[in-house]
Amino acid sequence: METESVPVLEMDDAYTPVDGPHIAWEPRRFVSEILDVDGLQGVTPGALFYLREGRRTLAVAEAVGSRRALLDAADDAADGIAPWLPALRALADAVRLDRTAETLELHIGLLLYHWEASKDLDAPQDHYREELDRAYAYERLVRDVVPEQDQRTMRLPQAAEAHSQRLRGQATSRRVDAVIKMPDPRTATWPSLRWVGPYSREKHKDIKSRSEDVWYADLPLQLLRGWGALDTRAEWGEAERTARRDALVGWAVRWGLPKSTASEAAGVARTTIDRLLSR
Repeated sequence: METESVPVLEMDDAYTPVDGPHIAWEPRRFVSEILDVDGLQGVTPGALFYLREGRRTLAVAEAVGSRRALLDAADDAADGIAPWLPALRALADAVRLDRTAETLELHIGLLLYHWEASKDLDAPQDHYREELDRAYAYERLVRDVVPEQDQRTMRLPQAAEAHSQRLRGQATSRRVDAVIKMPDPRTATWPSLRWVGPYSREKHKDIKSRSEDVWYADLPLQLLRGWGALDTRAEWGEAERTARRDALVGWAVRWGLPKSTASEAAGVARTTIDRLLSR
């Protein structure tokens, strides 16, 4: 089986995405939120790395160091990423499906909010029109996403909820696909960069602000979530299934994922995680 080539490209003025998988990187200065003894924020040179396929981003990562060290990190990542591409493609699909569901849920909530606000009989007439215009704007956004068949058979809020659940189910299925397509975790060489899903800028900030450990261990976390929903498509015997799970959980915890988070994601008891880590 031929290994996919993954070139490394700097995102300078001459950068143009290539059709196949590649790693694009750009220099970045990371500012610490912790003040030093002089009351100043520390600044560390580094880079953002984008694992891309054409113009589609599959995952992102960051690293600090000199330009030479960053180039070496990109080359090392490119050398070992090919076996992980099928899983990363599936996880990128899952992120986008979840994002579509989240946006749909937000828009239907705002539609209902502004629709109810437009019924305020004590409000001025221009308030009624403004709220109604906002409700109609969100209605258009919702109708653009919800399949017409659902809109014909259900009221719009119920149709939006049904489609959101469908999108969530498809995202879960793609995470399961990633588990099946990933290299065997018992023998795999883990990626040299801590790849994180292609979340929105706001979602990246939210995840990282709540827990940097969870952010940096996003790849094994998403795979554990796929493992928690693993179905009969994985034709492994019980012993192999358990060994693969244990290897995946061990990798996640070694990358800093809290044991409680790993337990919840994979549907594995905390005592089981403690036992396998003590081996």
